[in-house]
Amino acid sequence: MLEKIRMKKKANDPVYVGDVIKYGNELFVVINILSVQVFSSSVDALLVYDCLCQQAQKPNIADEYMTTQAEIMYQAHEYNEISEVGEFIYDEGTGIWVKIDAILSVRMEEKNLFVKYEFTPVNEWSEREISRAIGKERRKHMRLLRSKTNDIANDNIH
Repeated sequence: MLEKIRMKKKANDPVYVGDVIKYGNELFVVINILSVQVFSSSVDALLVYDCLCQQAQKPNIADEYMTTQAEIMYQAHEYNEISEVGEFIYDEGTGIWVKIDAILSVRMEEKNLFVKYEFTPVNEWSEREISRAIGKERRKHMRLLRSKTNDIANDNIH
């Protein structure tokens, strides 16, 4: 299951594809960074990321779908909302995220604009890739501590 998640971070706190984040009570893995906005201040820059994230241990419903074409009508007040090639869109009808691969045709009828798109379901990561990302994140937080002296261990031998 994919979710678009907005994150706010300081400029010195990078975001990478494969990062694991906690959203609500669930673990998600960043599989695509959709956009970045920079907000500067006199002290620190703040970055806002829109990321496409995959929830761990959820079924991949996008596998049931294939590349499709559809024509969408835009009314005059929606002209500024026309989707572009490369854009990721949530399809409410299917409940999956799709990527627009191409605009196949554009036609105008009266004041309505008809745009025919070709789009593909966004490939989710395999369970193995998700598990690997979560394992990598957990290892970041694991630290082995070395005893300050080996005297304690040596005292137990005598």
